[in-house]
Amino acid sequence: MPTRGASAALPPLPRTCTCTQTPGTMVPGYEFNASDADVVLVSNDAEPFEFRVHKCVLAVASPFFCTMFSLSQPHDPGSTGSAAPSLPRIPVSEPKRVIEALLQFVYPIPDPAISTLEEVATMLGAALKYEFECPVASLRKLLVSPHFLQSQPVRVFAIACRFDLDDEAKTASRHTLRANVLDCPLSDDLKHISAYSYHRLLDLHRRRARAAQELIVYAPDRVKCALCTGGGARAVSRPEVVEGVRGPGEGAPRGHADDGRHF
Repeated sequence: MPTRGASAALPPLPRTCTCTQTPGTMVPGYEFNASDADVVLVSNDAEPFEFRVHKCVLAVASPFFCTMFSLSQPHDPGSTGSAAPSLPRIPVSEPKRVIEALLQFVYPIPDPAISTLEEVATMLGAALKYEFECPVASLRKLLVSPHFLQSQPVRVFAIACRFDLDDEAKTASRHTLRANVLDCPLSDDLKHISAYSYHRLLDLHRRRARAAQELIVYAPDRVKCALCTGGGARAVSRPEVVEGVRGPGEGAPRGHADDGRHF
């Protein structure tokens, strides 16, 4: 993997605390206060937190920081009576918890424990902003994990559209077919997507419903209402009908839970 101009070897990472995590928390396995740090990231908090980190690590992980460090970096003057100047300080607009989690992705230590879509969206925004490629890849996979797709597919779709993640948006859109989009709880994530994206989702549902109706009308021997009696057709639930009308190569996962409505 190219180092994008950061030729120095990665420094050793002495661990200064135990590495234990519980779901939904971001507990670091490494305290970002290295004695050999050569740059300081300053969080945006009421009491700003200083992360003493290494340029070479940030430059390898991010083209954004690689370009920044290739430019001339002024040093703050040292304090009165200090023989050495202080390290360059970079204020960031994110709070401590976000920068800490990003650095956990970047440094060779365990990734942070992220358990909510709010955390995924926040982390994705920051990772994309600073062009942290590996964290972005990890967060994209997490966004379309089975847990989120099954429990909150519309929110996953909205977050994917917000950050122009086309593959994830397509995956999420197929998972929304087992629910009525207009019946889903209103989410703030929808504020960040365009009317075009939302219209495409509604149009997908309309086309799938029309295809299911055509299947019932033109192939009555293939499907029958599960509440009816008599005849030799097999009773089929709504998710099975939706699965049956998908076109070749669309690859939507099977096994959706029955939502209680039947054709």
